[in-house]
Amino acid sequence: MTEQNLTIARAHATCHATDGRDRRARPVPRVSHDALTNTPESFSMALIVDFLSKRYRLTTVLLAVVLVAGCGDGSPGSAAEGAGQDTHVAAQKADADHEDGEDHDDHEGGEDHDEHGDEERIVRLTQKELAEFGIEVRTAEGGAVTVTRQLPGEIVFDPDLVARVTPRVQGVVQEILKRTGDRVQQGDVLAVLASRELAQIKSDYLSAQARLDLVQATFERKQRLAEQQITSEAEVLESRQALREAKLALQLAERKLQALGLSRQQIGELGGQGEAALARYELTAPIAGTVIERHLTRGETTAAEADQPPFVIADTETVWAQLTVYPRDFGAVHAGQKVTVIADGGDLTAEGTIDYVTPQMREATRSATARVVLDNPDGRWRPGQFITARVQVAQAQADVVIPESALQTVEQESVVFVLTDEGFEPRPVRLGRRAEEKVEIEAGLRPGERYAATNTFTLKAEHGREALEGAGHAH
Repeated sequence: MTEQNLTIARAHATCHATDGRDRRARPVPRVSHDALTNTPESFSMALIVDFLSKRYRLTTVLLAVVLVAGCGDGSPGSAAEGAGQDTHVAAQKADADHEDGEDHDDHEGGEDHDEHGDEERIVRLTQKELAEFGIEVRTAEGGAVTVTRQLPGEIVFDPDLVARVTPRVQGVVQEILKRTGDRVQQGDVLAVLASRELAQIKSDYLSAQARLDLVQATFERKQRLAEQQITSEAEVLESRQALREAKLALQLAERKLQALGLSRQQIGELGGQGEAALARYELTAPIAGTVIERHLTRGETTAAEADQPPFVIADTETVWAQLTVYPRDFGAVHAGQKVTVIADGGDLTAEGTIDYVTPQMREATRSATARVVLDNPDGRWRPGQFITARVQVAQAQADVVIPESALQTVEQESVVFVLTDEGFEPRPVRLGRRAEEKVEIEAGLRPGERYAATNTFTLKAEHGREALEGAGHAH
């Protein structure tokens, strides 16, 4: 047995002796002398791998790789050396290919791709197309930015211009001359009532007037008799006292009629009226305006103590905009500030000035109220209508101010389409303060540059279309 074969046998026995899972000694497999002397080295190594695979399967895989690599010249060293050289050559080839690819991208297609991307950002429109789409080009410039606060509110009647018309005496409704929606003037008759109470007061007046006439005649007669010394001075004094009392009674009756709404002229005409006219009571309009409510029917009895007034008249040529001022706005809102009032829906606006802010808060809403008086000659503002008011609380100057219509959002960025020599470029901008449909541009647009100010959605749509076409071309 050669020295090399003996060494292999010893290693075989040692592996059995040091097995961690079975500490007992195991016999060395019998190998014939011919097998050990006549078997080549590769076969001896195979015996060792076969034996170790029963205990160390992972190690077997690694040894198999080494054996396969070494099959070239029969030497393990030369196999490892060959594998290393092959690996090194492959790595050098891959690096060279990668560098060639980078050079190709940089020098052949990279710049062309960037230039193509820049061209995709430009939107080109002719002057005719700009006019067709209504795109207005303006020059960026500075201006004032008015800071506003938005307050909710409601249109209400001016309380001084609303009249709740009620009769001053109880009576039965005989005629109704006006209805809801009718325009009336001050003094117009709204309805006619028949009132026994009024008839009695008128009768008292006429009686007082008749008694005054009688007492006046008696006094004058006694005064003439006293001058002729036919009657005594005491009778003259008594007659004078009766005259004074009759005058007071007539004045009292006249005041009662005036308190019921009769004018001096109407009172003076009572003497020529018939009996039926004494009970006639005319319910008249105290102000000019529009009948907005009527709670009266023919034949019913009505009085001043009725739950609802028979007529409600309002002058709507002037209305109030009542604005709700919450605590966060107390320091900013005050009388004298200009206000833009906008009706819900945005189809109606008006300009005004705050003329009063309540010093106390309403308990239910914990808010104060600001009042704006609005002219309403055509009746467009209707009480009960909800509104939003923009109160101008401050004003500041900015280097660049553009209308909000110039802004668009592209890829989640606010952009302005700036006009260049090639066309419209969507340029990202940083926004500042906003007020009254204007916005301050803090960065991205310089004074003097030209930009699209109106109908810019067309440019955004065109930019998106070109971007999609560019993406399809790239694929």
